[in-house]
Parts: sequence; C-alpha cells; structure tokens
Amino acid sequence: MNRKTFGIDRALTLLLGLVLVLGGVWVLLWALDALPSGWWSPSRFRVGVPEGYSDNLWWPWAIGVLGLLLTALGTAWFVGHFRSNRVSTLSLPGDAEGGRLLLSGGALGGGLAAALVETCEGVTGASGRVLEQGRHLVLDVTATVRPEGDLREVVRSCDVVAAHALHSTGREDLTCRVRLKVASRAREAPRVH
Repeated sequence: MNRKTFGIDRALTLLLGLVLVLGGVWVLLWALDALPSGWWSPSRFRVGVPEGYSDNLWWPWAIGVLGLLLTALGTAWFVGHFRSNRVSTLSLPGDAEGGRLLLSGGALGGGLAAALVETCEGVTGASGRVLEQGRHLVLDVTATVRPEGDLREVVRSCDVVAAHALHSTGREDLTCRVRLKVASRAREAPRVH
C-alpha cells in the first residue's frame, strides 16, 4: 500500500468511525429522551416501521441497544485500524540469574540501520524498527541506495549486517526484512566520513 492509499484509508476510517460513534451516541441519547428538543431531536422516525411499534414500551430500548451497538462498532473500527504493531522492547534469552534481559526495539532497528550505512559505501541513509506481524517479529529496515551504487555490494552488506543483528539477539522468532529504495539525484546527500 503506497502512502497516498494509506492516507485515504486512514481518512475514510476516521470519517466512518466518527459517524458510527457519534451516530450511536446520538441514537442512545435520543432513545433515553436525553436530547433537548429541536430539529436534530425528532419525536419519532419514519423508517418504514408500523406506527404501533413506536408506541410500544420496548421500542426506545431497542433503539438504545442499536445505539450501543453502533458505538461499540465505531470504537472497534478505530481500535482495529489505529493499533500500532511496533515492538518497543524485546526480551532476550540467556540470563543465567533468572532475570530479564530487555532490548529496545528502536535501538535494535536504529543500530542495524547505522551499521548498514557505516559498512556499505552505496547506502546513503537507513532507518529501522521492529514490528509484530502475526506470531513473528520482523526487523524492518529501509535503506536509501545511491543510483550508481553497486547492488551486489549493498545486498552483501545487508545480509552480513542482518545476520549479525539476528544472531546477537538469540531470538528464533525474529526475522529481518531490508527494503531498498534508490535516492533521486536531486535529494542525494553527500557521504561524510
């Protein structure tokens, strides 16, 4: 999913979630007769329901339950779409004392990115993070490569640095993914040694 599609998805999710949550709260308040009178607080709806239903005692309660369901659906929609899958800390195996060794996910991703920039002449910049995808942890790195850079050298450096990072954690459920993007000539920053 590219950045534009991702942005449209988030905007539509926000709009639909707000409509569901606010609509659910409004229907719930209307069913409990807690809204002040006005055009936005009708005495009855015309939705094709026979008029005898709206006079029954159970009708406001049914509408109230519908409002609660809409509110819950909107809240679940928000939580499902805006949940972060970043991993802030990783527990490491091998503490003989029975304590817990913790490693920052940002530090691991940033360290791998910095090592990649240091060891490979063709890489001008990189960033990394640890993500949770299903039951696996993914060390996700994005590296910017010079247009004239040697791709074989870049791939070799990525393999070496990634293998070292994975070996140093000792985690069997951790994998590494390196994405390469080519720097445009206008945005290419000079390398300083």
